[in-house]
Amino acid sequence: MILSRKRVWVLMAVITLVGAFFRFYQLGRESVWDGEIFTLLFAQFDWSVFFQSVSTFSAHPPLWFALSKLVIAGGWNETLLRYPAAFAGVLSVPALYVLSKRLTTTQVGVIAAALMAFSPLDVIFSQNARNYAFFVLLTIFLLYGAVRATEAKPRAARWWVLFVTAGAAGLYTHYLFVLPLAGTTLAVAIKLIADAMGKAGGWKNFGKWWGIALVSARWFLAALIAIVALYLPWTPSVGSAFLDRQLTRESANEEEETALTLADAPRLLKDFGGDSSWGLVLVAALAVAGIAMAWRDGKRAPLFWFGIAILLPILVTVLLAPRRLPAKYLIYVLPAYLLFVAYGIAAISEFVLAYTPARFLRSERFVYAPTLALVGLVALAAAPNMPYWNGTQTVFTGKGWAVVDEWKEWRAAGNYVTAQAGAGDFVLFPLEARALTARSIVPYFSGEFLRKLYSAPPTTTAWWVSETEDVPPTNAPFVRDEEQFGNLVVQRLEHGGTFREFALPNAGFEKGFEGWNRSSDALEWATDAAEAQEGGVAAKLTLARPEITTLISDPFAATPEKFYRVTARVKNPTVGFYTVSPQLFVNFSDATGRAPRRTRLATIVPTEDPEWVLMVADGIVPEGAATARVEFAFRDYAAALGPTSWVDDVRVWVEE
Repeated sequence: MILSRKRVWVLMAVITLVGAFFRFYQLGRESVWDGEIFTLLFAQFDWSVFFQSVSTFSAHPPLWFALSKLVIAGGWNETLLRYPAAFAGVLSVPALYVLSKRLTTTQVGVIAAALMAFSPLDVIFSQNARNYAFFVLLTIFLLYGAVRATEAKPRAARWWVLFVTAGAAGLYTHYLFVLPLAGTTLAVAIKLIADAMGKAGGWKNFGKWWGIALVSARWFLAALIAIVALYLPWTPSVGSAFLDRQLTRESANEEEETALTLADAPRLLKDFGGDSSWGLVLVAALAVAGIAMAWRDGKRAPLFWFGIAILLPILVTVLLAPRRLPAKYLIYVLPAYLLFVAYGIAAISEFVLAYTPARFLRSERFVYAPTLALVGLVALAAAPNMPYWNGTQTVFTGKGWAVVDEWKEWRAAGNYVTAQAGAGDFVLFPLEARALTARSIVPYFSGEFLRKLYSAPPTTTAWWVSETEDVPPTNAPFVRDEEQFGNLVVQRLEHGGTFREFALPNAGFEKGFEGWNRSSDALEWATDAAEAQEGGVAAKLTLARPEITTLISDPFAATPEKFYRVTARVKNPTVGFYTVSPQLFVNFSDATGRAPRRTRLATIVPTEDPEWVLMVADGIVPEGAATARVEFAFRDYAAALGPTSWVDDVRVWVEE
């Protein structure tokens, strides 16, 4: 089947627009979810600490976060935050066409682009503010640059530039990009050696072909040196940012599967093709047919490039460190998989046409019928996943398509609380899910709202925010109103008591550190009159070495089931991902002095002075508590990122 240039342009324009529709349709409909919080947090870091913060806290390199930071520089919303991923997903459609056409035929290229346009896996990650759609695009660019650069034609230098750019950008996007880069590098080396042998008349003429290979490899070696040089500044971060964090995450998630089993192959293929057994068989069969027909037709280029650049690194990884990898970590395989599916569709279509009675071939429209029918079947196989652009499903664990991380209506809940809460009110979260709940909804609280909330003494009104199953039964007597947002609930709680400000001894550090204790001498303390916010001095606190340590007050009485609020002014806090240093806590102990139960995640409120923030720890005194202590936790990472902080004006309110 021969497609005219004009028809190809029209088809590719339509296919790309279809791909853009799937990726941009209702792009900002859903609130940010757990994984996207990573991107949002790092994109909001100041440039002065951005790279060090990503190196310290992130399991990913900085390029993706830097791109996101540029996009939301003027303010963020869900659509803007997801724009880079969506654009990367759209560009992958014509990019795969160009690569597939180069390796096979125009027809296969068009079909592969169509498959990419509605690929469930690529679409869902194109609608997530994460780096996986960009990972796919850079893999395509890397392979195309390698293919064009090794064709030994004039002006090959620009393709080596593309190879270097894609290789370095990929390493700065995802640590696992080293797999396709290593495979592609090996494929280039093999191609250059094979070409040299051909020119020398065979492998036996070692002295001749080796010299030819060295000469032809000069651009290749320069490209590798350039990639290494560009990545060298980041290499010290690879161990701590990726390996350590990944191992820590796996040890903390004991329920997550890591053992590799035979069931992982069909799981992965379902993620690539759609959630149906017949669809899995159909798409996999088309891919196998594509590989077989490419071999029969003498189209060895895709077999060579994808076999060495994509398949070989996976096989080596499985042999050296067998473990289950989620689909998102293997998403760079998707272009190769779709190309062979497309080749299978094209080959079967040609077979059908070859054995179709001549009278049907008189109609030009029938020429495209087999191809359209097979593409339609593949699309139908993906139909169970068609809600993917509405955010109802997401691929996360690699166990096949499932609602494993439902989108939650954090934005709606946040907007409701913002509209309803008054100055002095509380915003409370469950202790068990506080980290997840707080970091998901707090981005929807503006600095202006937080300043208003804490601009007045506390009231006896609290806004409880949690998933429905996390609402404690102790809330029931105090609930005056309740709003449901999907599986989230916001309750307005009214206590009948009044508040008094408790005079915490030496709360302003006027008497030095009388009434305060530190857990180790890693924390150096002194008073500083120049930074006083209230009274004559502030506490100047420096972490002398990377060791987690605390500054903690003497105990004071606490009454169970009563509201409390503790605030403190802090200068130069060091923001981590889940934590901040120093981080304000309230510790509770029972009458026997048993190990305290500690609150988590104080709210950070911007103040009129950009160097200072107000830290607020709100909550309900837990059952069985008899005493409380105010605590500031200093994190080990602060020793490198910002060892010195100032604390002043610690205030405590308790409900009577």
